[in-house]
Amino acid sequence: FSKGDVLLEKGRLLDPAALSLAASANHPRVSVVKRPLVAIIATGDELLQPGSELGPDQIISSNAYGVAAAAQSVGARALDLGIAADRKDAIAA
Repeated sequence: FSKGDVLLEKGRLLDPAALSLAASANHPRVSVVKRPLVAIIATGDELLQPGSELGPDQIISSNAYGVAAAAQSVGARALDLGIAADRKDAIAA
């Protein structure tokens, strides 16, 4: 390697190969950032989990799965908080 060579691009996941490359270039430490955590909560009295028996005016809660997959595809961790009813007290901290 030559001085100034970029061996690991910013934002790369530090997998075993990346850590080995850094060590082979005599870098005992690398700067890192913690993966973000995205908390996902679906809201609606009409929502049910996939696999549920649907009643009148009910739908499957599907958007949370798409949001989780999108977050994970860019390196975030996704935390599913489930479904909350359409009441303020259901989502109050």
